[in-house]
Amino acid sequence: MRTSKQIVVALVIVVAAGAAWARFSPGAPEVLARWGIDWAYATPPAGNSAAGARQAGNRNGPRQVDVVALPAGTATINDRLQAIGTGRANASVTVNPYSSGRLAELLVESGSHVDKGQIIATLDSETEIIAQNRAKLALQDAQAKLDRVKSLRASNAATPVAVADAEVVLAGAKLALQDAELALQRRSIVAPISGT
Repeated sequence: MRTSKQIVVALVIVVAAGAAWARFSPGAPEVLARWGIDWAYATPPAGNSAAGARQAGNRNGPRQVDVVALPAGTATINDRLQAIGTGRANASVTVNPYSSGRLAELLVESGSHVDKGQIIATLDSETEIIAQNRAKLALQDAQAKLDRVKSLRASNAATPVAVADAEVVLAGAKLALQDAELALQRRSIVAPISGT
């Protein structure tokens, strides 16, 4: 085929494609108006269209247009979402007990919500319970001895030094009980923060 024929065929194809774009593309009028080609979408004068509508209405009667509409409702468009990325926790914590030992009981399941300060596990604590009971007995014994020494002091059968010694023994027994209770309390592993 000769070059001139190829150019003519190419121009015909370009003009046909441009006409199809101008006719069927929704944004074509705005683009053509920006380019200064607004004659392609020129509207007929208002008087002519009204007269034409009257003539058509007189010949065929009034035109009716049927409109079919559905009530508005909700629907799920996308019920699944797939994404690739990196997730990062807002807060992360490593939970360690104060002392080592055998895990006796796990009180929460993986993935469950916990509050700050909630006991999540306990370690074996038989030794600490025995130490607490021993400290309670020592405290009761020290209190009873102090009461006896004070009653003897009231009858001048005991010296003030004996009363002071009994008070020191009682204070030591109270501290020993606090120490035993703290050791028992530390056998429980608590959540340091709230979360899942």
